[in-house]
Amino acid sequence: MASLDDAMAQGDEFAAAIWSNFDTSPRQVLELVLDGVAVDSLAPYTCHLERFENVRTVCLNGCGLKTLRGFPFLPELRRLELCNNELTELGPLLDAGISESWLQELYLDDNKFSQLEELYLMAFPKLQRLDLDDNPVCSCQPLTLRGSIFAAAPALKFLNRLDIEDEPMPTHWAPELHVDDPDFEKFDPELKKFEAYDDDDARADDARALALAMSTHPPSAPRARRACSARTAGAGSCSCCGCCTRGGR
Repeated sequence: MASLDDAMAQGDEFAAAIWSNFDTSPRQVLELVLDGVAVDSLAPYTCHLERFENVRTVCLNGCGLKTLRGFPFLPELRRLELCNNELTELGPLLDAGISESWLQELYLDDNKFSQLEELYLMAFPKLQRLDLDDNPVCSCQPLTLRGSIFAAAPALKFLNRLDIEDEPMPTHWAPELHVDDPDFEKFDPELKKFEAYDDDDARADDARALALAMSTHPPSAPRARRACSARTAGAGSCSCCGCCTRGGR
């Protein structure tokens, strides 16, 4: 496997695009966008791409991909965009173990899928959105295709931005997270994206939760303190609990 430096020295634009995401540690990258960078196969770059082990979104739109052979194993992948390529099957994604990931959104518009079997939809049990417009398969038995796809992908909620009842997808739709998803506690519903939490984030979240609880259930006002009968003459505190020293009493 050639190094990225060697590939870049030979004018490899795809290697340069990968390298541009190495400004920070690859493990900290949550979104990898390689749109429009010409490449027909990912096989020469598999090892380099697998360094993005925590990535949630991968965008490979308009790259001219002819095959997904060599697709990296990305266990945290949730969203995969592969529009405007020349793909004919998703089998290599299974070989890469993507069916074992948390893949929820798959964008395949404007490819060359001609058979429903080429999509292997049953292998993606968590898939909630599939975009498949402008593929030959969409012109084959259009009246039964939607039902077949929804039947093959039990978690699917939207196909080509319509639900099973042909109702449009809400503008601000976001995939639902399963309680077993490691990101269940890390999803920001306002930003509609995943955040990488560290210990400081967790402490900040605890502080916000405490502030919210205090604002919702403010503490009751303290009652006036009675003089403690157990206070000894000249002592700074009582002999029972020391309460008489609080508040300058």
